[in-house]
Amino acid sequence: MPSTRPSSLNRSLEVIFLLLAMSLVCCAMVTFRIWYTGHGTYRFLVWNLFLAWIPVVAAYFLQRVFAKNPSNWPRLLALGLVWLLFLPNSPYLLTDFVHLEDRSMSGHDIHLLYDAALIFAFALTGLLNGFVSLYWVHRALNRVLHQRLGWLLVVGILALTGYGVYLGRVLRWNSWDVVTNPRSLAKDVLLGITHSTALSLTTLFAGFLLFGYLTLYGFLSIGDSRRHD
Repeated sequence: MPSTRPSSLNRSLEVIFLLLAMSLVCCAMVTFRIWYTGHGTYRFLVWNLFLAWIPVVAAYFLQRVFAKNPSNWPRLLALGLVWLLFLPNSPYLLTDFVHLEDRSMSGHDIHLLYDAALIFAFALTGLLNGFVSLYWVHRALNRVLHQRLGWLLVVGILALTGYGVYLGRVLRWNSWDVVTNPRSLAKDVLLGITHSTALSLTTLFAGFLLFGYLTLYGFLSIGDSRRHD
């Protein structure tokens, strides 16, 4: 059975460093805003971005375990579960645009466009974190499953991710509530499946994420083909 090559893992580390650089820029923008206005209005974005890093770390170590021992199913399943549980935190940052408002009249002397750029930077970084981690997991799936089945699982994962965003933004559930409050969470999950708002938002987010991932996958495939040529 083929495994992940060391060069592939090295490229994964390069991607992590790039995402880390983007994250540091985001944090610098928040720091500047706090210094300039004296208010920590958007500090929560840093925490949300931290949560968006968990699937990246989980997917990276899943790759490493798969490269060393593809038959180590207990560890692979554990990492995969953590990855899937926290994956919705990545696109969730897109929903933070609901906090965007003009605060210039309330003494927060900073332009609305700066706040828009700030949220966009966090949302873009979080979204890339999610897509990159999904690509790594998808690549591992393709080595043990038929390619069509791998894509079918990707579509299902994105549907679950879209529903996870709904649970987080609308019902205000967190990923760790699976452990801390499983009964109430399970009740809301089951009740929300047939709710019109849940269905519409899940479809919207899942469709958007699928479009974004297909675009990223296409660019990566073009890059790989040119590198092999």
